[in-house]
Formats: sequence, C-alpha cells, structure tokens
Amino acid sequence: MSAPVPDSPSISSSGYNDGLGRREIAFDRETGTLLERLYVRPEIGVFDIAIAGRVDKLQSLVDARFARPIAVERDRGRVAVVSEYVAGVRLADLLEAPDALQDAPTLDLALG
Repeated sequence: MSAPVPDSPSISSSGYNDGLGRREIAFDRETGTLLERLYVRPEIGVFDIAIAGRVDKLQSLVDARFARPIAVERDRGRVAVVSEYVAGVRLADLLEAPDALQDAPTLDLALG
C-alpha cells in the first residue's frame, strides 16, 4: 500500500513533506553542520540498494548549489537519505508556485 501524496508541502519547525517523503533538518554536533534527512516514501524505499549505490557515486560531489549526499540509513524500518543541508529556494517550490516565476525573464533562466 502506498503512502498518500500531499497536495502541497507541509511546513513545520522540524521539516516538511514533499513528493519524495518527509524531510527533516538535523544538527551534527561532531562537525557543526546542518544535515537534511529525507525519509523516502515506502514505494521509493524498496529501491534502497540502488539509492545507496547512487549516494556512493555522488559523495564526491562538491558544488555549493547542490546538497552532497552522505549516507543511506535505515531508521525504524524506513529508508533515510542523509545529505548536507543547502539553504535557499528549492526547484520544487518554484515549480509549485508559478507566480514566483513571473518576475524571471525566462523559465530557462529561472531554472538555471
């Protein structure tokens, strides 16, 4: 049975839901960095081995615009992808709010 897909992101002080699952922000006390933990939806979590393989390949990614994936974990039976937290406006948020794109000269520029 699949989990319901929310119509819009649910916002709280600790995270929110989107089409991929529940995102939560955490503070790593050892390194002093903010992390994002994505608890993927159950129907996506069945691909945990493939997800872990992609995370392994992307761990060397160094670009301030992208969250660098760190690990894939199992937490209380759920698959969680842990990555660095990158502040800013998410592409998914822009696409869900077309009014935000009206001020951009072109869609290509906004996505770039």
